[in-house]
Amino acid sequence: MNAVQEIKTASSTEGQILPTFPVRMTISVGSGLSSDEVIFKGLAENWQQATQHLSVLAKRYEHPAYKAILGMGCGIAPFILRELQRAPDRWFDALEKLTSVNPAQNAATFEDAVELWIKWGKDNRYIP
Repeated sequence: MNAVQEIKTASSTEGQILPTFPVRMTISVGSGLSSDEVIFKGLAENWQQATQHLSVLAKRYEHPAYKAILGMGCGIAPFILRELQRAPDRWFDALEKLTSVNPAQNAATFEDAVELWIKWGKDNRYIP
């Protein structure tokens, strides 16, 4: 059974306060997701929908949902890496900010960067 949940209030994760703005998301009841993962998924969906038309990456990175994702801290790196596996998007800047590494700095293409980040995530046990 799916439920539509709307987050309208400020949320906290690991003692950090995230900005308040409405986020609509569909989650599976009893999906076993942590509250941080549910929040991440909602913010990621909001960010992607609101910025998909922007060609300038800097403008995408200024969006409140993206900033809120970064504010969640390095513990969400596995969520981002799984999202990168599922539906590649421009998560490289966030991953670098959160992990302080950039295994894809010499990547020739977007696809190469995705592969290098996923390999790094597996090698460092962020993702299976």
